Amino acid sequence: MLFKNGQITTSNEPLLKQEPTFYPNPFSSEFHFEVPVIKPGTPLSILDLNGREVFQQIILQRTQILDLSMLPQGPYILNRGTYSSLIMRE
Repeated sequence: MLFKNGQITTSNEPLLKQEPTFYPNPFSSEFHFEVPVIKPGTPLSILDLNGREVFQQIILQRTQILDLSMLPQGPYILNRGTYSSLIMRE
């Protein structure tokens, strides 16, 4: 038996994927972000490589399209809760 969302499930049932999906990467202006589970009030942050927050949005839907056209070209760190990933603006 396995635990899923604090409840017991059989091993035949797939465990819920916890990592978000995002595309395109690299991006030019629009950035699509999808989360498997919405935790109300969870912020999505984008940091520059110096650790400064350059964008933040509260996640309200499973799928969101973010306008990141205001960011200069270069690498950024995407943070959501305990998940982080490197993204690139071209």
